[in-house]
Amino acid sequence: MDLRGCGIQLIVPMGVNAQTRTVSHGNFTPSSAVKRLDKNTWLIAVEALLPPPDPGSAVIVANRDFKLPPNGTITKLQGTFGFVAPFGNTGYTSCTMPNAALGIISVDGKSIPFAVHVDSGGHRDRDMFFTYDVPIKYSEGNARVHVEANPLGCWSDVEIQALMRVEFH
Repeated sequence: MDLRGCGIQLIVPMGVNAQTRTVSHGNFTPSSAVKRLDKNTWLIAVEALLPPPDPGSAVIVANRDFKLPPNGTITKLQGTFGFVAPFGNTGYTSCTMPNAALGIISVDGKSIPFAVHVDSGGHRDRDMFFTYDVPIKYSEGNARVHVEANPLGCWSDVEIQALMRVEFH
């Protein structure tokens, strides 16, 4: 996207000290998949049932890598992103803090992020619809679905159900 001439100035701070964080690793369910439906359309249907992060970890993450044909442009990504915490036994007493989940679909390091937050009351379930139509050009096609959650002592469920449209050069 070309922002020249529209009065928007992007400032990137130099010398920012980004600390590394400790994360725990989870997995997507066996039925999770990224499938090519036709020449230009991919189905992203993934779910991760994530245990509490290990002590000392900031979050628990799950990754699913997939490959897109080279030299393409993602022209549309549309779907739902869901997060439930606590998941399973609703009698958890250790899940009284607000929680959050992050989803990222990326290709060749270019990311499309989405996030949900839930409050600290009761059984918390949040689903959101998202749609992106800003073109993202890529060359290699190395893609990943990434989710992370900070359920603070309880199990959580993170799910992405989406369709992605890709055009080729």
